[in-house]
Amino acid sequence: MSWFEANKVYMMQYSGLSRDALHIHIGIALYFLLAFLLRKKPGSWIPALVVLALCLLGEVFDILHVFRLGQHQKPFENLHDVANTMAWPVIFTLFARWRNRAVETGAAETRDPES
Repeated sequence: MSWFEANKVYMMQYSGLSRDALHIHIGIALYFLLAFLLRKKPGSWIPALVVLALCLLGEVFDILHVFRLGQHQKPFENLHDVANTMAWPVIFTLFARWRNRAVETGAAETRDPES
C-alpha cells in the first residue's frame, strides 16, 4: 500500500467518515485554507482551481494504485470522487461571485441620483 493510500485509510478510520464524506470535507477545508493562504477574495476561481488540481492529482494516485493491484479501472468512481470534492468549492465560488455582483449593483443603484 502506498503512502497516499495508507493515509486515506487512516483518515477514514480516524474520522469515522465514509470515503464520499471525506472527499466532501477535504474539498471544503482545502478551498477555505487555500483562499486564506493565497489571500484571494471570495469569488476568485483560484482556490477552486487549486483544489481541482490537487483532487486530480489524488485521482491519478488512485488510478496508479488500482493499476498496481492489477484490478479493473472504474472511471466513474474517479469522476464521482472529483464531483464530491469539487461540488462545494464551486458552489461557494459561484455564490460569492453572485453576491459580489449583487452588492456592486446595489451600491451603484444607491449612488445613482436619478433613482
